[in-house]
Amino acid sequence: MGLGAVDYGTRGLVLAVRRGLRPRQWVYILMAFCGGLYAEIVGGFRHYDPKLLRIFGAGMALSVVGLGFSIMGLRQRNPVRWHAVGCSLGMIAFWFLSAMME
Repeated sequence: MGLGAVDYGTRGLVLAVRRGLRPRQWVYILMAFCGGLYAEIVGGFRHYDPKLLRIFGAGMALSVVGLGFSIMGLRQRNPVRWHAVGCSLGMIAFWFLSAMME
């Protein structure tokens, strides 16, 4: 059993501390860390494990909610309004492809 999942979570934590991320960005880091920690505790996930698929579903749901908020933010003129839409679409693609590779 490797420490890859714990390493993934700690990298996100170090990045968050270094950059001083906002509270809502901590949700993604906390989700990645807890998912990796859970995988280490239970000894990994089986193929098509229902708990892992729930994690994928939660990630997809958060990404869709983020896309909705970023689309609502397009009405305001600011320099990052299109970046938010692009990042949300990228996260949706990530969760979809992660679930498909399972």
